[in-house]
Amino acid sequence: KQWYQRRVRGFPDRSGNHVKLEISEDPDNTRRLLSLVLDEEAVIEKLTTAVHRSLAVHDDFLNKISGVKLPEVLSVWIDPIDSTKSYIVGGDSLGSVTVLVGVHHAGVPIAGVITYPFTKQQIWGISYQGNNITNTPKPSISSPIKTVFVSNHESEERRDKLRSLGYQVETPTGAGFKLGAVILGTASFYYVSKRSTFQWDTCGPHAIIRALGGEVVFISNPAQAIHYNDSSEPNDGFVAYLDKVGAERLLRDLQ
Repeated sequence: KQWYQRRVRGFPDRSGNHVKLEISEDPDNTRRLLSLVLDEEAVIEKLTTAVHRSLAVHDDFLNKISGVKLPEVLSVWIDPIDSTKSYIVGGDSLGSVTVLVGVHHAGVPIAGVITYPFTKQQIWGISYQGNNITNTPKPSISSPIKTVFVSNHESEERRDKLRSLGYQVETPTGAGFKLGAVILGTASFYYVSKRSTFQWDTCGPHAIIRALGGEVVFISNPAQAIHYNDSSEPNDGFVAYLDKVGAERLLRDLQ
């Protein structure tokens, strides 16, 4: 199995130097490192507690995935902190911070986990060899008003175009949070025309979206989903959806 982590140099401390955060068995050491880059004691304590707490695998999880045999050869992407700016700012913005784990085989995302460490929520899914299993139900997609989440990098012209077509446009932070919103039904689509996301952002959520019957496809070629090859190059523009018909209409509207 191959493991990949989002490539980062570290986090800036108050002097502008980069600090490498490492997890050891000593909570005091974790607390010390976090204090070099964060000011809020409450945030430091929450992070330290979350990192060092004991995790239990629940029987309902084991029952759901029993019989699913994943391939021997697979690759794993881990993004330990998505929405880094919100993580550093703290406060109410911490709700958009996610931890992303994605598993792919032969270029196809097959398993993923999105963890919201500050709201104590977790979404997971498996989509492999006809097995589509998640811990969250597929949301209703019957609403006539479609909400589109876009990046802050999206042009104002494109946002205005979406609004003129009757879409509700929102720009929350974090690719993982926006993809999670599609999974949970708080967004109909996540539309990204810029090359502003990476495989570590999309792999895990993509697998969960596939498990719910959706897809993440390129804007330039909607017949092609994102293919994973462990590249550190940014993804081309894409749209993530559970409603294929609605996504096709969105792309036609924007042509």
